[in-house]
Formats: sequence, C-alpha cells, structure tokens
Amino acid sequence: MKLQWVKVNLRNWHKYNRSHISSRVVKAKGEWDNAQEMLDQNPSSPEARLVEKDAARSYHQLCRDEESYYKQKSRIQWLTLGDKNTSFFHRSLLHRRMRNQIITLEDGRGNVISNQKDMGNMAVNYYK
Repeated sequence: MKLQWVKVNLRNWHKYNRSHISSRVVKAKGEWDNAQEMLDQNPSSPEARLVEKDAARSYHQLCRDEESYYKQKSRIQWLTLGDKNTSFFHRSLLHRRMRNQIITLEDGRGNVISNQKDMGNMAVNYYK
C-alpha cells in the first residue's frame, strides 16, 4: 500500500514538474518577457529587477533541462534503432557525413577556396 501511494505521488510530481518541457519553456520565456517589460517601465524598482532576475534564471534552467531531455531521448533512440541498417541509421550517417564535410577553406590572405584539389594543396602546405 505504501509503494502505491509513493507511485501516485511521484506521478503527480512528474506531471506538474517535469512533463511537457517544451510548453514550460515557452511559458517561462513569456514570463521573462513580461518581467523585462515591467523592468523597462520602472528601471529603478528593486522588485522589478528581482522578478526579472528570477524569471531569467527560471527560463535558462528550463532551457538546460529541455536540452538534456532531448539529448537523452536521442541517445535512447540511437540505442534502440542504431546500427540495424534502418532508415534512421542511414539518415544519421548522412547528417554526420554532411556535418564533417569541408566545403570551403580560407587562406591566409582571406581568399575562399572551394576547389577540392586546391584545398588539399593548402592543407599540405599548412603542415609543411
């Protein structure tokens, strides 16, 4: 009976404190914007400064929480779908290949080089 009570309370706590992170970020951003407007109207008010500071802190913490949530979710997705020759796997390889590809280089004089052969020569000359 005690464990059931703990389970119900944990679910309620999670529902009100940890779920729907994206909507809570949007709400916190709105509250921060309102606090900044209040501070703009009365810049000498210590109360307005305190409210704005708390709203900013809350918004930034929620942004970090949201980023952590999506990072964990992507890792779980990779572990379940990862290396199984699925479309998810091939899309992730394509994105990685695109992210790691060097399209242009800038030489010491500010010239942008996009020719593969010239970029190769530039890299070799750099390390000589």
